[in-house]
Amino acid sequence: MSGLRPSQDVRPVTEFRAKASAFLNQLHQTRRPVILTQHGRCAAVLLDVGAYEELLDELSQLRDANGGQS
Repeated sequence: MSGLRPSQDVRPVTEFRAKASAFLNQLHQTRRPVILTQHGRCAAVLLDVGAYEELLDELSQLRDANGGQS
């Protein structure tokens, strides 16, 4: 997953509702997360499924390396 670009990756939730398909295309193409804002504050993070699975795999490996401790 490459670095966040605030000018492209931080967007209002109202724009997401209007252009959901375009947001999904952006996620798949860039594999960067998109941060949704609501009332000017961060509200949610959207991830490409592959990027999300990679994060879960990394978390699992880290937990295994630490003896299963959270």
